[in-house]
Amino acid sequence: MDSSIVTELSQARATQYSMAASAALAFYDIILTIPQESKLIWGAPRSVVKYLYLFNRYCLLGLVLPQTYIMGGFSGPLSDHVCKTYWVSVTWVLIVQTPMIGSFLVLLRVYALYKTVKHIKLFLALLSTLAWLSPTVILSYALATFWNGPDNFVYTPVPGLCAITSRPPYFWAYWPGLMVFQFAVCGILIAETIRNRNQRRMMNNGGVISYLLRDGIFYNLCMLAGHLANLPAYVALPDSLFLVAYAPDWTLDSLLISKIYLNLRHVATASDWAVATSLYVEDQQPEVSWESD
Repeated sequence: MDSSIVTELSQARATQYSMAASAALAFYDIILTIPQESKLIWGAPRSVVKYLYLFNRYCLLGLVLPQTYIMGGFSGPLSDHVCKTYWVSVTWVLIVQTPMIGSFLVLLRVYALYKTVKHIKLFLALLSTLAWLSPTVILSYALATFWNGPDNFVYTPVPGLCAITSRPPYFWAYWPGLMVFQFAVCGILIAETIRNRNQRRMMNNGGVISYLLRDGIFYNLCMLAGHLANLPAYVALPDSLFLVAYAPDWTLDSLLISKIYLNLRHVATASDWAVATSLYVEDQQPEVSWESD
């Protein structure tokens, strides 16, 4: 067998292993956290945050299950049309989940810290626009152009996956906006941590505010690392490897958002949770108790 073919097959296998590792991580995390989630989230009062949390959480399964079946070599021969339908579906979910719902849930935690600051809603709305605008534009353009091109999606019997035959030259622009967003949010949270480091409320590591800051910084640093891995991978790696980092990236994104909200719900009283996840500032709104239960 030609050495170049062997190399391409090995690279395709690497992408399969990356997706398999992402699927295993998703299933493992969901199984581990179901008891805590059923206690803290499922029985919670109806709210926008609750439903967005559940969508973010279980939309991941809607991606992981077909990904494992189609991209893991279990499906058997598929038509090019089915392969195209799979990738189009993944694209639509990514448009909604990561740039829109994910960024909203992240910024809501920042808003809980700065709710009384003048014009904070406008500033966070601009950050949110930065987070979803470039990914949404890039993915929508790909749907309208590249995704409709002939022979861009084919099923390869060995190693058994729906392959993208080439990469859109403009797709690298998906990540810079998200990176600026994560960097800005992380900077805001670090600044707030420094500002409050000598205040009494930061002395209690179990307090709500410490979870908002600690988990927020950790999440944004992880996402920055993921985007920094995806961008050079897309630009520099061969065609059969350019998507090797995308599945771990969005899997980790979804799991971490779920985890930081579970942590917050675990330490917050009912009134704390209502204040921390509300979009409104009311005159009679209760003060957030920064002490743990």
